[in-house]
Amino acid sequence: MLLGVYLSIPNLLNLFFLYWISKLKIVFKPLSFIIAILTQSVNLEFLEVCFLKNVQTFPS
Repeated sequence: MLLGVYLSIPNLLNLFFLYWISKLKIVFKPLSFIIAILTQSVNLEFLEVCFLKNVQTFPS
């Protein structure tokens, strides 16, 4: 699962992950979600909730 892989990668790849997300046209409404990613203070359940509620488009 993409989120599981993301949670295991080094912090240095956070900005690359955000860039990749933006290229996929995935829009996250809450700014706190982006801040949480940058600070790594987020767990898998919170990520899943944000994806389910805020992803406008997702690649197949």
